[in-house]
Amino acid sequence: MPVIMGKKEAFLNLESCDLHIHSTYSDGALSPEALVDLALDHELEAISITDHDTIEAYSGNLHLRVRRPRIIPGVEITARFREETVHILGYCFDPHDRRLETLLGNQRKRREDWARTMFPNASPALLFRGKALTQKDIIREAVHLGEKRSPMNKIPVRKAIKTLHDAGGVAVLAHPGLSLSSPENLVRALKPLGLDGLEVYYPYRCRAPERFHGRKDELSFHAFLLSLASKYGLLVTGGSDAHHRHLLGWPLEKVPSLPCLFS
Repeated sequence: MPVIMGKKEAFLNLESCDLHIHSTYSDGALSPEALVDLALDHELEAISITDHDTIEAYSGNLHLRVRRPRIIPGVEITARFREETVHILGYCFDPHDRRLETLLGNQRKRREDWARTMFPNASPALLFRGKALTQKDIIREAVHLGEKRSPMNKIPVRKAIKTLHDAGGVAVLAHPGLSLSSPENLVRALKPLGLDGLEVYYPYRCRAPERFHGRKDELSFHAFLLSLASKYGLLVTGGSDAHHRHLLGWPLEKVPSLPCLFS
């Protein structure tokens, strides 16, 4: 696989990595510190906390303070491509890059403004999933609910990719099997815009059981995506998309190595 942007290439055993995890900074159930502890329990060598449109998990330099597991700075950007919402995973960027922070901050503000407009009189006593919500909780849940429904002007995918590159990172198309467009059409269109990688390994049978009816379907689709990555010269990544404790470290089929770039 090619070295992107002149950085040194390192190889990780994909079986011991989870490069798609969410924390309490977006819609995950566990704090970044709790995720680190859980990753150690699962004997993972590397993880990436890829919260939705925020890199606050890295504000205290978690990726530098923790030696094991290795923490790769990550983010999942909600972007717009034509009339479709696509998710771009960014990796190995500088988490203190002002351009990236501004891009994501503006995105969150638009969504939060929309949520406050939709739920102006939300009561802190409102119950959701069996617990009392604060006003902040209500806005957070509304933001998550409104990601696909809100009319906010999502980040153009070209701008998302360019900003990640400017911050020293790489851009990976997340869970292409959940997209409305065919994976190959998306890859073919996004590659000229600077797309660097494809999330090949993903628990589709858990996330989309109506389309993937078992392990056999999932494995077949992984093989198809792997062929796409090879055809278009893309990096291969994988992750659980874990929002809760039970899915982190979701088992991936054995592959020789995962090309991943580190600063």
